[in-house]
Amino acid sequence: MLIRSTFAGLTLSVALTVLWLSLPVAAEPSSEERAAELHSARSAIEALQEQAGQYRLEGELGKQVETAQKIVEQARHLEGQDFELVDDALRQLAKLQREADDAAAAAATQQKLVELRSKHLGQDHWRTRDAQLTRNHLNMRRQLSAEQRMQWVEAERLFGAAERAVEKDRPLAALDSAMRALAIRRQWFSEASPLIARSCNQIASIYGEMKMWDAAETYRREALQIQEQAMGAGHPEWANTVDALVEDLVAQARQLARAAEFASATEAVEEAFEIQGRRFAKDDWQMRGLQMELAHIARLAALESTERAELKKANQWIATGGESIREGRHADAIPPWDQALSIREACLGEEDPQTLRCLEMGPRTAEHAGQRDEACRRFRRLLEIRRATLGADHPRAKLSAR
Repeated sequence: MLIRSTFAGLTLSVALTVLWLSLPVAAEPSSEERAAELHSARSAIEALQEQAGQYRLEGELGKQVETAQKIVEQARHLEGQDFELVDDALRQLAKLQREADDAAAAAATQQKLVELRSKHLGQDHWRTRDAQLTRNHLNMRRQLSAEQRMQWVEAERLFGAAERAVEKDRPLAALDSAMRALAIRRQWFSEASPLIARSCNQIASIYGEMKMWDAAETYRREALQIQEQAMGAGHPEWANTVDALVEDLVAQARQLARAAEFASATEAVEEAFEIQGRRFAKDDWQMRGLQMELAHIARLAALESTERAELKKANQWIATGGESIREGRHADAIPPWDQALSIREACLGEEDPQTLRCLEMGPRTAEHAGQRDEACRRFRRLLEIRRATLGADHPRAKLSAR
């Protein structure tokens, strides 16, 4: 009985196996079919993007959102071949949803962006962290009352107003708007929010325009500290803030050197050198410019009183040339600038940053004056000196070569 039952079971198993093997197998799409599918998806996306552009011109935000959702659906077909296309589609959709004040939908879209970047870039990538921070801000915004949301929008308006005031050369108005935006953001965000860092950077830049370097440095360092904590060292925004802090320190050093405060000027550049030294090797082109600034301050400190008087004359010659440029008389600007160049070369040397800046004014001026051969001669000399002082890999040396 047991043998008969076992035999029957085996017979049924064999029959099922034969039946399964006889079923039609879904064929994998050929490379031609897949290429046609991808082409169709791309064509659909291009048509939808054109449609979205028309809706934008018409101010139809709701239709823009609907079209952006369709673009995301089409882009999903291309994820394996073009992850960035899907990334861009999700970012655009989330942006439109924020404009429509639909924080819940924007947060859901942002979560999809987090998952996409985690999959393709890794959870620790700075772009993934950016998406996570934006998602967190959106979730926070959803929990705000109507009055609180109005304050949030007001902070964004004030931030934009500060930028426009800077463009119009109204630093005091810009500073007022920027400070008010920062005050609102401090109410709603933790001290580690990138939005607070952006406000701090904006205020630092405004103070820099006003030559108030101590205040600029204070806000720049706060921005840097926040970005290290929230985004991590190495994030592009963090790197930009480091570069801005270094530029602030160098500008401060130049101001101190003009006031003959050479010790303080040296300290500022040395600090900039130390900051960049954590990122670059000593022979990197980023470091050579700072080394030249230190050498420049040392030369200024060692000048005789007669040489200092000569350098003041050089500044006067530069101002005279600048007046000619403003009046459109480019050829007349060349002789006084050449006088200034000769003085700086004699007092500071050919490789000094001030001499180089003076040397840089000649080629373009000669070109604008229609003196093409003279412009080429000056460009060649500038290229030789830049390569010798900055190195052939420095962007300015490469720019001269072009």
